[in-house]
Amino acid sequence: MSEGVLKSDPAIVLAAVTQTGNALYWAEGGLKSDPEIVLAAVTRNRGALMHAQGGLRSDRAIVLAAVTSYKRALLYAEGDARSDPAIVLAAS
Repeated sequence: MSEGVLKSDPAIVLAAVTQTGNALYWAEGGLKSDPEIVLAAVTRNRGALMHAQGGLRSDRAIVLAAVTSYKRALLYAEGDARSDPAIVLAAS
């Protein structure tokens, strides 16, 4: 199995990000915009939110999970998530 196939296999990437959220950096094939994978990544790694794509950096649940474990993840949030009172409170 080639490296590219591994990086785009949802089951393999999910297993990788649950071990270390930073593995999201290496994900391919649209997996950086998969809510389940990104949520698993941000709960395991402080800066994984910066690698999220497809609007997930503005997803309330994902950003809230990210700032709960790493307050500075708010820097990577986009849209309304940056000013959402619950998210800002969790990040303070």
